[in-house]
Amino acid sequence: MKRYAIVMCLVAVGFFASCAHRATAVDMNDLGNSYYDVGDHKRALGSYRIGFTLAEKKGDLQYEAITMYGMARSSARLCQTSEAEEWFMRSIEARRKLPNLHEEAYLTQNILEFGRFLSSQSRNLEAVALYDEAMPMLKRLEVEYSDPNGFVTVLREYENLLRINNRDKEADSAAKKASLLEFKNLGTKPHYRPQEYPNCL
Repeated sequence: MKRYAIVMCLVAVGFFASCAHRATAVDMNDLGNSYYDVGDHKRALGSYRIGFTLAEKKGDLQYEAITMYGMARSSARLCQTSEAEEWFMRSIEARRKLPNLHEEAYLTQNILEFGRFLSSQSRNLEAVALYDEAMPMLKRLEVEYSDPNGFVTVLREYENLLRINNRDKEADSAAKKASLLEFKNLGTKPHYRPQEYPNCL
């Protein structure tokens, strides 16, 4: 109820109004996610920025990483490419410093999303290097069993990047694995549905 009231206050009177001091990093991240999901990336970015500042003040490293990731994705959608790159890199660095049972999943997510962003800007050599790092992590997380068709999507992206970078044998292997998983899981809906970033070149 408290969070709902804060969010309604922020929506009604603006981010920097008097009610903003009552918000937490969690509140502002949730608000950013709500804006992001409906395509209002300017307001999403503003929400994440406030959330990041609040997390920094409290020394909340987890929400610093979370809001940096939000700022990276929103900046990318707004074609603020330098800012997006900076926030992706900082979010990944922050994730590497947060060892716990669930951290590898978040780190893998951030690495793949950064790779997807770089690919959208035709920076394919840098992008494939990030996918190279992420693929063994996905294997350890057993994503091919928990979300087989979501994993197929990533394999197809990886295949494309490998071909662009003239690594055809590895691309053939990724394509074969994707086709086999797809066949074995016909009719299964993917949990993971990535969104393409705009090409800002």
